[in-house]
Amino acid sequence: MYRCCTAKGAPKRQMDSLLRKYAFVHHAGERFAVATSTKFLCVNPFITERLQKTYPRRKDKIDTLWTWVNTDIFQPQPLPPAPHRSESCLRADLMNSRIRR
Repeated sequence: MYRCCTAKGAPKRQMDSLLRKYAFVHHAGERFAVATSTKFLCVNPFITERLQKTYPRRKDKIDTLWTWVNTDIFQPQPLPPAPHRSESCLRADLMNSRIRR
């Protein structure tokens, strides 16, 4: 089982109010996820480092999932034609005007 951690990754960034109020729930879930997963993947090295320090016995299973792109495999593609994109915008505008009424 693999887990991916996304919370509290940016240093010096204010914590969400619910997360701050119920931090014990977050920590309990985090402990459970680290303990029960085969590999625990984090989205940035700050989270990886924090978790490896918090759970030193499980350090080997905590790693960073890098999100770089290999441009040899994935070539940049042109955007879809403009009418397709405008149609999506038009629908959003129609939804917004219905909500405002």
